[in-house]
Amino acid sequence: MFPGPGSGVYIFDSMLNQVLESKTELYQNRLLALVFLGLFVILLIVGGLFFLPSAQIILRVNKEPYNGDAVVNIDRSIKGSINQFETVPGFWVNLEGFDQKKYFFSDQLVDKNNNQILTCRLTDLNDLFQKKLNLAEPVVKRPLQKYFKIVDYKIEDVDLTAGRAKIEFFITNEVLPAYDFQLIKSSIENQPIIEARNYLKALPNVQEVKINNFFLGGSRLPCLGGRIKIKLDII
Repeated sequence: MFPGPGSGVYIFDSMLNQVLESKTELYQNRLLALVFLGLFVILLIVGGLFFLPSAQIILRVNKEPYNGDAVVNIDRSIKGSINQFETVPGFWVNLEGFDQKKYFFSDQLVDKNNNQILTCRLTDLNDLFQKKLNLAEPVVKRPLQKYFKIVDYKIEDVDLTAGRAKIEFFITNEVLPAYDFQLIKSSIENQPIIEARNYLKALPNVQEVKINNFFLGGSRLPCLGGRIKIKLDII
């Protein structure tokens, strides 16, 4: 028997549907493969970062006492920050409610007639003490305590009318070298552990060096400075 008039259309539609279904399935399979490939790449990146060689270095360092002095000019006419003449801005502050945690106090700077005192901010003094510390030492130092302790002072000159005073402060603190960790890391990255240890031992105030290299069989430090962590053990 011969196919009826509509049978050809039916056969064509069936073939077309099969082709479309096949292409849809192929597209879905490719999409699924791309998703799995993307996940695999992400896992490789994350895993690579996690398993990259890393090292932790502990530097056992000596703190040292610092005892110094600084001559400071307090001047009411100065505005703004500390300048090169070792002068800090001065203020007239009422004695009533005077905050000794914020301002420097001395009986010799009191204007009894007006019940006020010529003073300066302790933070300005502290900044100047830090500046004096860096000028006095051959190696840049950082204080361990945020604020230097004023153990004594001597008023060398005072003019309350002009709002000026010259004071010598005697200060103390504990200090460490201001290590440049980025420079240290760049100097030892990808170096043999023995050479890196010798370099670190030569740093100021370093008494002992401990290196934990988290890489099986690794005889060198990581080639990336960002994978090297440095901690200080202060003694």
